[in-house]
Amino acid sequence: MDNSQSAPSGCDSLQVLVEELACTIATGQAALFAGRFRELESCARRLQALCQSIEELEAENNGRMSGPSGRVSADPKAVATAEKAQEQYRLFAGLLRRMQRHLATLQSVLSGRSLSCGPANLTRPGQDR
Repeated sequence: MDNSQSAPSGCDSLQVLVEELACTIATGQAALFAGRFRELESCARRLQALCQSIEELEAENNGRMSGPSGRVSADPKAVATAEKAQEQYRLFAGLLRRMQRHLATLQSVLSGRSLSCGPANLTRPGQDR
């Protein structure tokens, strides 16, 4: 089997991985908004596994030296799907960062008054210090 016959299967599997990545991001966003944190953790682990699979596929394809730059030329549909997934991921990452800051603020409020940020000792008029 020559490289021209094996390259489309690489593109097809890349397309499948990217679509699965996009679906997992959407599932993670839904879990975040619904407060299903165990599902969110599961989605995060799945995203890591998918990214690793994509990296492995890319390394495998780079070994074939099929395209002009040494990479398998990607299907335009796969590129469009990947760009959409990347934009969706950026939004998701921003939401997670905002949620993390929000939770840190809540944790600070719930843990009580900070000794370093407390009000200065005030005296009433007519009282000796």
